[in-house]
Amino acid sequence: MELTQLSDTRWACHWQNVNNTKRLFHAIQQSCLRELSQPLNRCFVEAEGLLMQLQKYEFVVCLTVFENILSIVHVAHKSLQSKGSTLATASNLVNNTMLTLEEMRCNDKAWQDIW
Repeated sequence: MELTQLSDTRWACHWQNVNNTKRLFHAIQQSCLRELSQPLNRCFVEAEGLLMQLQKYEFVVCLTVFENILSIVHVAHKSLQSKGSTLATASNLVNNTMLTLEEMRCNDKAWQDIW
């Protein structure tokens, strides 16, 4: 697993980075950033700043929420990219994805599941 460069047009990159960050959270925090935040390293100021951001409650909440939302978008993205996708199936998929996201926004149970 690796973190890739983000693209404004490729949702798969966003999902992959959020998913990998969540899965490797402890390793990124404990191994990478702690080592790099030592004053002997050339980029210790940036690493220390990133480490402080990762330790914030808000970051963990946002990471979890984005991972959940982007996983839904990722399923739609993969289906839309398939060779067998037709305009009708694409339209249904987009509508269903929007309905799912709207339901999540309005449904307390959906938020509790994420929480």
